[in-house]
Amino acid sequence: MADGVTPYPAWDGTLSNKSRLGVITANEVRLAFRNTWSMIAIGLGLAWGFASIIEFYQIRQGGAAIHGWDGFTSMLDQLLWFALFVAATVGGPTLLEDARGGALELYLSRSVNRFEYLGGKVLAVLLLTTLIVALPAVVYWGASYVFYEEHPENWAMAPLGAFGYALMWGLMASGLALGLSSVGRSASGAALGLLGGFAALAFIVDPPGIFAGMAPLPELTADLRYTVLSPFAAFEQQKEWLFDLAAPHAFPYWWGLVYWAALTVLGWLLVAFRHPRARGEEHGRL
Repeated sequence: MADGVTPYPAWDGTLSNKSRLGVITANEVRLAFRNTWSMIAIGLGLAWGFASIIEFYQIRQGGAAIHGWDGFTSMLDQLLWFALFVAATVGGPTLLEDARGGALELYLSRSVNRFEYLGGKVLAVLLLTTLIVALPAVVYWGASYVFYEEHPENWAMAPLGAFGYALMWGLMASGLALGLSSVGRSASGAALGLLGGFAALAFIVDPPGIFAGMAPLPELTADLRYTVLSPFAAFEQQKEWLFDLAAPHAFPYWWGLVYWAALTVLGWLLVAFRHPRARGEEHGRL
């Protein structure tokens, strides 16, 4: 005689309504540290930042009694490239690979809604991109009080300005990276499109360092106002109000602010309206 089959007992406890936003964010950060390219981007950015701090210490050992803003702001400008690299390598694949691999349907079949899924991805990319600039800046500022007794004017406000600088760049870079991930056909294409586009604009209108005499359109670069077309130059001009320093370029800072805002809005609009959706779900709705 067959054993009796008993029904599965009903759950008698409480159901969790806890948001999964933090779980998804933490998981994306872990994945970033497991991916070769994003790990290289993060490692190089942090290494470059801390190398700047070592150089700062060596200047003190050379006998300098007071430091200025130049070393600090130069480090921030260099870190923008690494932050862009992080945004491209972390944000470029994240949405596109989920859509291709069917991971989105897996997420939404669990106790995760679309806003938690997308919010977790956004927070992870924004957090990593921002910290690549902000973390070395805070350590540099703290180290200055160990190395030096005299500081430049308004130095106490440097961390606040650096955080604003890092967050603004993070918002633009991560928005564009995730936006390209939403509309791109390949992860590598999305990442290279972001890096290549920024590098091309910078080289055409504001060639850096050793490339200064190699501008492909010298008639364009002869008028320094066109430097605003470089996202890096446009953003560097924001030092005028973030740090109360002299503007490094020949155009008003608000030109660069408008350019930054346009790129930032473009990226986040792509994310809002073109982010991957579960198969069968209509595009064009939030």
